[in-house]
Amino acid sequence: MADRNTDASQDGALAYTYLVDHPQMLPTLSALLHAQWGDRAFCASRAGIEKRFIARMHRDAVPFTLIALEPASPDRLVGTASISLHELPEFSDRRFWLSEVCVDPAMRGRGMGRRLVEMCQSRAAELGVARLNLYTFSQTKFYESLGWQQDASVVLEGLRHAVMSIDLSH
Repeated sequence: MADRNTDASQDGALAYTYLVDHPQMLPTLSALLHAQWGDRAFCASRAGIEKRFIARMHRDAVPFTLIALEPASPDRLVGTASISLHELPEFSDRRFWLSEVCVDPAMRGRGMGRRLVEMCQSRAAELGVARLNLYTFSQTKFYESLGWQQDASVVLEGLRHAVMSIDLSH
């Protein structure tokens, strides 16, 4: 990802790129996240989501956001994932986080989430990140299949979340 803006997916059907290169997609991204997690405080406000993602509009530094677009319909954002900073106050010693991995429900099951996570991990490693963290309510097995390990838990909004990490230094 270091020298490219986009990368073809394994099936060639999607284009992966940085949000910073497509700022016009911000309202679509906020709508996707709001539809997925709008009942949770962190995504209750589309304006709040957009403000958070404006701060992630980087390519060559953390934080950054990747998006997946349909090449035949480049205004159709179908997935996203970010590397962000200091996600949880309870874990202030953990600086780098994989966050807000989300795929359009109609596009799930095609490997897009996996590809977004792998691309985020690769780019974070290129930028010198040695260890990434994440928290998830329901996707622990998915992340374990990608090499992540649960090393803590946290209760957020009354729901227990697994806190996981992966070593990128190898």
